[in-house]
Amino acid sequence: MSSPPPAEIFWVGDGPIGDSDGWAALVRRRSEPHLARGEPSSIAAKRILAALSDRGASFFDALLPSEPTVADRSQYVDALWELCGAGLRDR
Repeated sequence: MSSPPPAEIFWVGDGPIGDSDGWAALVRRRSEPHLARGEPSSIAAKRILAALSDRGASFFDALLPSEPTVADRSQYVDALWELCGAGLRDR
């Protein structure tokens, strides 16, 4: 049995493991699961998900508020991991 081309397989977050790690599931694109664990809990995660829905794929800096502080950048990194861990993304 041969493996499908790499573009046919992708990963999606499948929940957190503690504070700094998480589960990932590898799935075939044609059998994409709906692993989402609910709505994001942080404001930054909600803003990121809304921006991705409106604009599509974006560079990290484009997701940040105007004139971001170091704390903003840290919150948005955490928010991206929250979305990955929950399996949430723009569809």
